[in-house]
Amino acid sequence: MWDGGMVKLYHAVHRSQNGKTLRVCLSVEEGKIVQAVFTGDFFAEPSESLIRLGKALKGVNLRREDLEKAVSSFLRRERVWLLGVEPKDFVEVILKAGKV
Repeated sequence: MWDGGMVKLYHAVHRSQNGKTLRVCLSVEEGKIVQAVFTGDFFAEPSESLIRLGKALKGVNLRREDLEKAVSSFLRRERVWLLGVEPKDFVEVILKAGKV
């Protein structure tokens, strides 16, 4: 049932301390993530982990604490290897996109 809510789209770019670029395209409704798509010039293994991270963030509130917990938990559980970015970089780019 449609309740009159509105999905808003946001984009942001974040530069990690290692000089790598992380981008997000973020859909948000009522302060919660509907969809997140990450791209950039860093490495993540397994390669499909960024797609799964975006899906895992669905329903997460745009609050730093909630994002830190969700991102860290996913990366640890899925044993994602990152080169050039850290978990905090995902949180920062999401917050930047959501203008929180």
